[in-house]
Amino acid sequence: MRSPIVSGLESVQEVYSTDYPSGMALYLDNGSLLDKSGNDRNATPLNTNSPATAIGLDGKQVLRWNGTGTQELQVSPFLQTAIGATLYCVCSLNGDSNYNLARTANLDDYWKFVDGSIGYFGTFKSSRFEGYPSSMPNIGNHLISIHASDTTYEVVVDRISKGVQPSSFLPGDRFRIGVNNRVFSGDIALMLVYSEYIQPGTSKDVAVKNSIKSNYPSLPFS
Repeated sequence: MRSPIVSGLESVQEVYSTDYPSGMALYLDNGSLLDKSGNDRNATPLNTNSPATAIGLDGKQVLRWNGTGTQELQVSPFLQTAIGATLYCVCSLNGDSNYNLARTANLDDYWKFVDGSIGYFGTFKSSRFEGYPSSMPNIGNHLISIHASDTTYEVVVDRISKGVQPSSFLPGDRFRIGVNNRVFSGDIALMLVYSEYIQPGTSKDVAVKNSIKSNYPSLPFS
């Protein structure tokens, strides 16, 4: 397999691998609550109920939420010393009017807001954005990534940027997945977090997304 020979914002050769670049802070996939990053940051149910393990996207095991609002997962906070973070989430959406797949602070935030298709993102922030992004999916299979630095914030859906916003990074005091008050009925196939800002389009971001595409070839991007 050839390797990329350029970096930064230059054109990066499309090289696919099923392995993700090293340095992840959290790595959940294959329908498991066990962290594969090597950091022992396993997910546990917030109460007693856990999402089920099911066969989902591309025949792989996934975590499946049933829409009851009782299956929130938590991971002990792990970004306290970070100055930026990047999250990649592969999800299958089943038409929910609102949902939130990762929460890091006590905010009334949504990845998709019930009023239309806008988002009210608060992941890695001290306060939620009002109406950003302007459109978020509520059906189908998608890769959603969040790129947060000390000055900028960007949501990318299926390799399409939803625009860059000025914002400062906040590690938060929690890490919750599939939060109960934003009832979710769908699957999470992958939750991958790096405790660094990875700028969209750079060589590391492209490498992560190429590996995700190799593992989940039905995702709607090339």
